[in-house]
Amino acid sequence: MLEEVTMKKNLFGLVSVFLLVCFSCKGFEVQPKFITIFGADEKSIKLESYEQLADNSVKLVFSEAVALEELTVRNSADEQMTYTKSVEKENGVEAHVIKIMENVAIGATYTVGGCVKSGKTTQSFSIAFVGKNINPAGLAIIEYKPVHSSAKGSDPEFIKLKVTKSGNVSEFALRTVGSKKVPDYIFPACEVSAGEVIFLHLHPAAETNAAENFADETDANISRDIKTARDFYARSFDKPYKRDANVVVLDDGNNHVQDFLVCVQKKGFADGEFQWDEQTIAVIKELEQAGLKEAFEHQCKNISVDNMTGTTSLVKINGVWQKQKYTKR
Repeated sequence: MLEEVTMKKNLFGLVSVFLLVCFSCKGFEVQPKFITIFGADEKSIKLESYEQLADNSVKLVFSEAVALEELTVRNSADEQMTYTKSVEKENGVEAHVIKIMENVAIGATYTVGGCVKSGKTTQSFSIAFVGKNINPAGLAIIEYKPVHSSAKGSDPEFIKLKVTKSGNVSEFALRTVGSKKVPDYIFPACEVSAGEVIFLHLHPAAETNAAENFADETDANISRDIKTARDFYARSFDKPYKRDANVVVLDDGNNHVQDFLVCVQKKGFADGEFQWDEQTIAVIKELEQAGLKEAFEHQCKNISVDNMTGTTSLVKINGVWQKQKYTKR
């Protein structure tokens, strides 16, 4: 049965919800893309899975049949939003669907919370989501400077991207195989235009360590490091080029590979074959599933280099990757 609930913002309501969470249920807040178990005892109700749908609706599946009570949906301003809720059955499993009846801006945070009840067990939950990117931009990797130079005045590592299609880069993710931090960087909500250039600084220079200097240039009218491009900053990036092979993957936030780069050091080859590690094999399979197997193999054969230093970078010229002397911007 579909039940429409229209919520009104008022101070008493906000306080009441807070008290219910604190005193009626055991609260537990989770962030998107992580599955969490409510409670620690054996009788706890488990959140088996949850999914954010294309229209920003939310689907929740619990470990048993539950009643969903005291449901709230709040936007980033902590205002209550209008929603509908329903229960669907998939292969005998109940899925609770919360449909958001208001527009959720790309990159905007909203939170779904409430209590689940089964028998005498009642527990609360709160899950934060980010508004889906319904207009993803197109980005292409056009330069890669993977090695840091200690020379005075030199630029740290970066990846240079070109906007091939106007749109939003919200939730675009950059992954480097073997990095300790995965993904290495997630882009904030930002509208970009075709033809624009983006610099993702992997290790911002020491002189820009002040927090205000790390602000991503989501406003096209503001420019900091590279005057002719948008600057974004990935802090605490694990230096990748110590590996025999670097695989950099750019996702659009909807599990679609936008672009990738494979850079293999020639000394890493043995008898013409390269021994991939498990992490790289997993990425190779992902690229194959995306129909990029041939492109991956082509890059492996053609982007094998020796002696990359802090004064060199890989540049894509007329569709071909070339190592060349790096020129400071």
